[in-house]
Amino acid sequence: MIESIHSSSGELVIAAAGGGTGAIAALARVPGASRTLLHAVVPYSKESMRAYLGYEPRSLCSKETAADMARRARDMGMSRITDQAATLIGVGVTAALTTDRPRRGRNRCFVSITSASVDINRWIDMRKGARSRIDEEELVDKLVLNCIAEAFGVTERTELGLLPGERVEDFDLGAAYWYERLVDSRASSFRRDERGRLSDRPVSAGAMLPGSFDPLHRGHIELVRVAADILDTEVAFELSVSNVDKPVIDLDELERRLSQFTGVGEVLVTSAPTFVEKARILPERAFVIGADTAPRVVDRKYYGGSQQEMLAALDELSRAGCRFLVAGRSQGPGVFTSLGDVEIPAEYRHMFESILESRYRVDISSTELREQAGRTRS
Repeated sequence: MIESIHSSSGELVIAAAGGGTGAIAALARVPGASRTLLHAVVPYSKESMRAYLGYEPRSLCSKETAADMARRARDMGMSRITDQAATLIGVGVTAALTTDRPRRGRNRCFVSITSASVDINRWIDMRKGARSRIDEEELVDKLVLNCIAEAFGVTERTELGLLPGERVEDFDLGAAYWYERLVDSRASSFRRDERGRLSDRPVSAGAMLPGSFDPLHRGHIELVRVAADILDTEVAFELSVSNVDKPVIDLDELERRLSQFTGVGEVLVTSAPTFVEKARILPERAFVIGADTAPRVVDRKYYGGSQQEMLAALDELSRAGCRFLVAGRSQGPGVFTSLGDVEIPAEYRHMFESILESRYRVDISSTELREQAGRTRS
């Protein structure tokens, strides 16, 4: 199996703590390891784990810690071989096994693997006292190697030899995990696909519709359809937990808003309240916005009152290859505003394109829907 792993086109960086170091040794023992194993690190103590991750995890042995270890491992590999990003995987292993002192809790191991196209999150719950430490280590090593083989598309597997009552299961990283990483600035974004699966893979869409989506309504969905037709690219939704005019969205509220997109489309969740910050995460994208949002892009109020800062922001957006597709908006009875009503500095007008009213006009807003819902409840 390891020969097949080394013959694959993949590379890996592995971090292991509490168990799994035998998998590193097994990979290194078989000829061809230099093609596959780029780097291995064993942050065994609390202090070394803190140094490796850049923060102190609540538990050294948890699914969240394994996932963070895998992402840190992949980042380490990316910093060395950026041209191999598509075939690089990060592996994180953390285990709580038989030790020489009393320890509460079950014997267990979490394995997390992440790449541009693969996410494997698996754990094993072991019968405490049923094996020696060496036997537990061997079980963990086999599980790690099987997961690596799966990630590289290798069909061979090693029999684990589970005992009655033991199980190997996949685990999910819930919204709380991703939200915490986002608000703690350990991640710049995470993605939710239309089936509700969460990951940190980048979105492939060439355009984004930013919004608070409180609630999501038919105007948003129709705007995505029209924008995709005009731009000839996929359009995804972008939801920032931070907003220049509103309080930070908490986890419960974020989950409620994200649930609206099931079966609708892909959402990128960020902590980027301004378009400059969005462009740093999403270069070479078109941002689809309403004529009520367009003035904020060029309003000095959002740049500390500085005209110079506003122009600098537009310049950064231009250099990032970003642009704006602007839809008209109803501002009340008999009032319809469009891009033509917004004063754009002449040198940046090329970044803004208008959607004709004949192509898109939906006189509905999230604010109105919230007000209607409030009146209905009252």
